[in-house]
Amino acid sequence: MRNLPIREPLQEPGGDEVRRLLAALEEQATRTGLPRELVAKLRQELEESQRKQTVLHQEAKDFRSLVENAADVIARFDRNLRCQYVNPAMEPYTGMRRADFVGKSHREAGFPEALCHLWEIKLGEAFGSGKKVTFEFAFTSATGQDHCHECQLVPELDEASGQVVSVMCVGRDVSEAKAAVRAQRRREQECRKVLEQCPSAIVVYDQERRYRLVNSAGVQLSGLSEEEHLGRRDEELWPREVTDGFLPALKRALAEGQRQSFEWTMPARFGRHTLLITYVPLLDASDKVQQVMGIGHDITAAKDAQEALRASRDRLKFALEAGQAGMTEWDLRSNKLCWTGRHYEILGFPPDSFEPDYESWRKQVHPEDLARVEEEFHRCMREAKDSLVEYRVIWPSGEVRWVRTTGRFDYDSTGQAVTYTGISFDITGLKQAEERVAFLAEGSALLASTLDPQEILTRLTRLAVPHLADFCVIYEVDSATKFHMVARAHRTREMESVLDRIGERYDTIPTNPQSWIVKAIGTGEAQLLAYATLEDCRRATEDPELVALWVLLGCHSCIVVPLAARGQTLGVMFLFMAQSPQVYGPEQVREAQEVGGRAAVALDHARLFGEAQCAQAAAQAAGRAKDHFIAVLSHELRTPLTPVLTTTQLLQRDAALTQEQRESI
Repeated sequence: MRNLPIREPLQEPGGDEVRRLLAALEEQATRTGLPRELVAKLRQELEESQRKQTVLHQEAKDFRSLVENAADVIARFDRNLRCQYVNPAMEPYTGMRRADFVGKSHREAGFPEALCHLWEIKLGEAFGSGKKVTFEFAFTSATGQDHCHECQLVPELDEASGQVVSVMCVGRDVSEAKAAVRAQRRREQECRKVLEQCPSAIVVYDQERRYRLVNSAGVQLSGLSEEEHLGRRDEELWPREVTDGFLPALKRALAEGQRQSFEWTMPARFGRHTLLITYVPLLDASDKVQQVMGIGHDITAAKDAQEALRASRDRLKFALEAGQAGMTEWDLRSNKLCWTGRHYEILGFPPDSFEPDYESWRKQVHPEDLARVEEEFHRCMREAKDSLVEYRVIWPSGEVRWVRTTGRFDYDSTGQAVTYTGISFDITGLKQAEERVAFLAEGSALLASTLDPQEILTRLTRLAVPHLADFCVIYEVDSATKFHMVARAHRTREMESVLDRIGERYDTIPTNPQSWIVKAIGTGEAQLLAYATLEDCRRATEDPELVALWVLLGCHSCIVVPLAARGQTLGVMFLFMAQSPQVYGPEQVREAQEVGGRAAVALDHARLFGEAQCAQAAAQAAGRAKDHFIAVLSHELRTPLTPVLTTTQLLQRDAALTQEQRESI
């Protein structure tokens, strides 16, 4: 775009100068003898040029006047982003005289930082691309009013080089236009929400049951245009087999002024549709029916969905039963829950034994897990994510079980969570297996970390309590009839003194072949007393004080594990349940045998190591005795030979002896 003439004051084109040029041309032509036709042509071109300059001057003057008086803000910026020109329209918005802005950038003129940054980006884009840039920005005027401006930046090119030398800006206040558009859109949206965007068919009848209004959903449902409806009755549009389904209700609404609501299925030949129709009388000030609004909602899909849902529920029920899973449905608005029979069982109740609600579920969750589980549910509900949580529940019998629940929240049209559906599994066996693996690994490392037999047994009891038992006692077998307590541990430290009293009095292996102790030592296999009784105690001892101590401990379940290694029974480990309601079973027996076997191996290794150390010490002592004996023997042998050696040395020095005699000596 060429540069527009708004940079400096305009001057009238020079008429006298043109006349001087014409006179000089005449004179030159006379002196040089130029052809008159050429002179006339030059004169004509000069006069035409003067006329065009006059026209251009007037256009520029008119343009400048237009720019100066324009309501839009018009400005020009150079490549340094400084204002070269701005019209007076900017002053009411900025409260700044335009003379204070000319020659400065927005930043130098003190405009807000965010506005300066925006203009620097947009002006840079116009200078860089050479293309028109359009953008909007919000601006608070000097009077404190908020305005929205739409700006167009138009690059101005140098005619010779084609480079952008400046950018013309035209800014228009579009605040009122924006507000008007928004208001109009709101009104249109309100109307569309009532009619066109309503998924239900909406019609209005007058007192004569003639159509006065039909929305687009009604047109689509009927297959007739709006013009075909208006002013006509249903009898004029549909055969009797159709109108008999809804016309009686419409007549009652008009006659009685009462709402009518019903389901209606269209005859098959008109399409497979089931509608939920509601007729609402519209009353005047005197409560007389003036019109009736009919609302018809196509519930065909909903009916199909209900049938599909029923079939899906049947399949889901089968899958849940096959997978031993329980399902819960939670209505968050009422806090009511619906459980399948298996879900009751997972929580320790007979199927359908009561009507559950949220509080009944909370009571079953282990107190240490409840806050964590609820927080996880709330987080998943806020973030619209599927939940997966593992937690403990306490059965009415007192048994603790593990449950894994995965579920999903459903939301209404406003984004509010309304229902939760969850699938639950009893994972107690899995958790016990995981705990067993971790427990055995920890136990093996702990037992292998020492070679002191007493320390091994002490660690074994501390390891067993409370993971395997409420209290644990280990006896070391001394002979076929005797054993003695070597380690004990109790969940309650104060009760260990009771165990010590038992250890002081109980040191004889029972002779009763029915005793579980005798069976364990004799067979080398663990013995299970799932429900230990007083009679079981009497089989182990006839000492009344020991029986009384047994009662004091409150044992109700017991496992006896022989500690055997290399075919030899080294001791016996007793595991008891007292405070805990848990009853021992085959799984606990297997775990106890595994721990006992590893402990027996560790104990055997420790004993072998001890024996090896003793043997090594004995060998070292024997070596030291041998060295001492040799030293003493050498000394005793050397003492009687000393005179003989001295006499021999003297004889060798005797000069009277011959050489042969000396060698003999």
